[in-house]
Amino acid sequence: MASLLDQAPINLQAIREYERAELVDILESVDGTKHLVLDPALSDLLSHVLLDPKRTLTDNGVVGMSKLGDSQLSRSQAENILFFVRPNVDQMKLVASNIMACRATRGSERFNVYFAPHKTLVCEQVLEDEGVLDCVELSEYQLNLIPLDDDLISLELDRSFRECKLDGDTSSLQAVTQSITKLQTFYGIIPNVKSIGPLGRTVCSKFMRARVEAYEPDAKQPVPQIDTLVLIDREVDLVSPLVTPLTYEGLIDELIGIKNGAIKVDSAIKGQDKDKSKEDDAAAPPPPSMVSIFLNANDALYVEIRDLNIEQLGPCLGQKAKLIRGHYDAFRANRDNQTITEIHDFVKQIPGLKQNYESLNQHINITEELKRTTDGGTFRNRWNTERALLEGEPRYDLLEDMIAKQEPPIQVLRLLCLQSLTSGGLRSNKFDFLRREIIQTYGFEMLFTLNNLERVGLIRKRETTMGFAMETTSTFGNARKSLGLIKENVNVGSPDDIAYVSSGYAPLSVRLVQISIMPGWTAYTATLQSLPRPAIEFGQRNEPEELPQALARLVQQQGGAPPP
Repeated sequence: MASLLDQAPINLQAIREYERAELVDILESVDGTKHLVLDPALSDLLSHVLLDPKRTLTDNGVVGMSKLGDSQLSRSQAENILFFVRPNVDQMKLVASNIMACRATRGSERFNVYFAPHKTLVCEQVLEDEGVLDCVELSEYQLNLIPLDDDLISLELDRSFRECKLDGDTSSLQAVTQSITKLQTFYGIIPNVKSIGPLGRTVCSKFMRARVEAYEPDAKQPVPQIDTLVLIDREVDLVSPLVTPLTYEGLIDELIGIKNGAIKVDSAIKGQDKDKSKEDDAAAPPPPSMVSIFLNANDALYVEIRDLNIEQLGPCLGQKAKLIRGHYDAFRANRDNQTITEIHDFVKQIPGLKQNYESLNQHINITEELKRTTDGGTFRNRWNTERALLEGEPRYDLLEDMIAKQEPPIQVLRLLCLQSLTSGGLRSNKFDFLRREIIQTYGFEMLFTLNNLERVGLIRKRETTMGFAMETTSTFGNARKSLGLIKENVNVGSPDDIAYVSSGYAPLSVRLVQISIMPGWTAYTATLQSLPRPAIEFGQRNEPEELPQALARLVQQQGGAPPP
């Protein structure tokens, strides 16, 4: 189930309750029975807002639910059809298709479209072009901060980088702005703000202007509970997402995939005895059924092991198994000599022991799934290749071999991007050769993929002068040295550096957060200047001001120059 949020450092339950109340208000504002049509990207998120979705929806007149694009919608008997969708063009076309199908069969329903977290003019135009805008009411459901765990709130906008950097659509920045405004509404003005990258500055400008426009001098401000806000444009650190993690949680996301705080796995993994299927070898095995497992602080064992390096995971789970077995063995060994009170005390422990056993069995099963990959030579070679690239060594021959062997294109492209980012671009002759080989091996569709990767800066051709490649130090190379991103000897058992998460590489984004706290970004001005700019720091006062004024005030206090 969704995280209970009872151990959160700030009251995240307030955000959950606010978003639940907003959804209930939407449902209450529509008279009559309702059928909800959910964007697949939103359907799982609602479980983090409504802890008892079935009861809440039923109590507010919801008689049916379906996913966007489901052909069964036309058979709904509800008086109102409510669409909850992300604001993108593809979803608008599905909405229009569903509406036209309903109108063709019945024609009497009322249609409402709620954009989460905000609507856009582009979406309205698509609905108009599809000929359905005149029969729908458009509104917003500001689901922009979702508490996924005690220490994690997310916008879950997985397309935002593509939209901003490739499509030129920066509307997702509005959702980021709204989320920061909501944070400050609930938890007070954040006094210290640090930002790096062009989109980071844009967001700073937007939420500072929003404060100015909404300012009410007599309004009571909550006591600040958050000390510092750090905004990092993904463009600043394109390397870290390409590196294979080696922690338990990181590997689950890498090999299974964490979506909205949960994973979907074979039901046999969910705490069941995987050996019981062997009882009847002659019987044909049933088709696997997929179940969801939430990964959050509700599971005490997961909290303890989520950040462990994969090398430490097996011994830790073994110790937990011995501990649980010891409780049962101790009781059995002394049961003839125990008093009624001692037996009663043990019986009271049984529910907790049973829950601990089920959790342990579940995580052992997940670990076995992971180790089928991590114990293989292919995985180890991949890690070694990534490490060499991170240290600045070229691996063009390996890329050529992978293409010739027709290895999965996603693995080839990840290493190609890593080669480009860590070495300041691909050599001109290698760039053209590898590009041609990829297209010829995997199909002409890869031409568009490669062009897109080049447009967002994940691959590029190294600059040349008079026909010779310029051997320039890469941006990443400068950061690697000055910020100590590579650690040769990492103690994964008792880690003292974040580099343990990949057994040697400290994610650049994490290092930027670390140095923002101590000794401060000003101590690394030269390094920050080599990354996508600008890098800015400023303080917020109770009386709002625009970003230029805040920066100018800081410059005046420090006697320096404004950031570029």
